[in-house]
Amino acid sequence: MHPNEAPPQRPAPVQSGNPDLDRRFQQEQQNLNARQDKERQNLQQKQEKEHQQRGQTPQVEQKHQQQTQQLAQKHSSEQRQLQQRQQSQASHAAPRERH
Repeated sequence: MHPNEAPPQRPAPVQSGNPDLDRRFQQEQQNLNARQDKERQNLQQKQEKEHQQRGQTPQVEQKHQQQTQQLAQKHSSEQRQLQQRQQSQASHAAPRERH
């Protein structure tokens, strides 16, 4: 498995009810998505280069599968952390916005 074969996780940004906060959350989500896309592209290019140099042996494919899984796990964890942080911020901001 290679990065281009694993679909990226793309949760929607948290909605707080505060337009300014929601814009910030959306920007944070877009920034994270862009950084993760770049990491996926970099890994894909690195793996393609390795295919050219070493061929597509079972050992190379196993290494690439492990790299891809590790990257997917890292990205999933980053998405979860962002969601949790935004939910926490939204819940703290909501009472102040109602007054």
